[in-house]
Amino acid sequence: MNRNILIISHEYPPLVGGAGVIAKDLVRKFLNNDDEVTLVTNYIGRDYKSEYKLIEVKTIPKIRFYNFWNKINKLPLETYDKIILNDIGACMVGSYYFNDILLKKTIVFLHGNEPEAICINPSRWFRIIDFKNKYNKLLNKCNCIISVSNYMKNKFLKYSKWTNLDNKIKVIYNGIDDKIFYYDPINLYNELNIENKSKLLLSVGRIVENKGYLDKYNIFKTIAKDFKYHWIIIGEGNFKTKFKQIIKKDGLEKYVHFIDRVDRDKLRKYYSSVDYFWLLSNYEESLGLVYLEAQFCGTPAIGRNRAGVKETIINNKTGYLIENNSEVVEIFKKGEKLKSDNFRKIINKYSFTENTQILMKFI
Repeated sequence: MNRNILIISHEYPPLVGGAGVIAKDLVRKFLNNDDEVTLVTNYIGRDYKSEYKLIEVKTIPKIRFYNFWNKINKLPLETYDKIILNDIGACMVGSYYFNDILLKKTIVFLHGNEPEAICINPSRWFRIIDFKNKYNKLLNKCNCIISVSNYMKNKFLKYSKWTNLDNKIKVIYNGIDDKIFYYDPINLYNELNIENKSKLLLSVGRIVENKGYLDKYNIFKTIAKDFKYHWIIIGEGNFKTKFKQIIKKDGLEKYVHFIDRVDRDKLRKYYSSVDYFWLLSNYEESLGLVYLEAQFCGTPAIGRNRAGVKETIINNKTGYLIENNSEVVEIFKKGEKLKSDNFRKIINKYSFTENTQILMKFI
């Protein structure tokens, strides 16, 4: 269509996080649609392919939105057909610096912690700069608002109390690319020198305490030796060092394998080669792309029966939505296999191609 698209996102790979993943997918979606794309993000010195224009911004905490605007203001903003504000940091730029003309072609994404960070428990800095009111004006004047899940939309309306925005917020799933995530197993037993008879568990993402790592570990301790389970953990995070120390203290380090980072287009090999993917996050996850990625690779996903996770798993069909930790123990003890045909329902619902078409028609 040869439209000119500007995407602003503080978070972008290789930095981990759901908003960054969606920003990267947005770039691909617009490029596949024959649009021209400019991406503005935080500076880390990325290598990138030349299909799109990448602008990295060196920033100072607290005034990142000002640093971003200094770069963005030099762009020919009148030439862009659509401007995507992908996260809170990007929305700060739009809230403080966009005029009505720019706002009319601006699309705002809702990912997860907007209600908490802006409406329920804003930081002292957000209160000082009156960000809540500025953000409200942005949402009322922008072209449209896209929520990544039904849960996220309902949560936002509930806690912001901005119910006048109900019809303006559209739920469009990001979708999972079946050209990247599909059944493609490798022999992890040989690759990681794991005992052949072990059943394999996998967790992927930020290793932080609130992602439920202690809950999972307390479950794992009860089944690792007697039921022969091995746990593979892919990711980085501020809880990783302490978590390794806990595991070593209990003498279970030979049952847990840490992998620092795996490129997203290679993750399928790990998803495809394990018995279960599990993430018992204590966050109110707005959706949870990793649950879907695992299922696209034919592996059952286990998550808590709450928040947006409920939208990603068909209970007892493509995985398990659990109410308490004892349920997970029973699942692992039984070690039942789920029918592969069931996964087609998830794949159809979260088709990357179909959800891209919905997005393009809407935008």
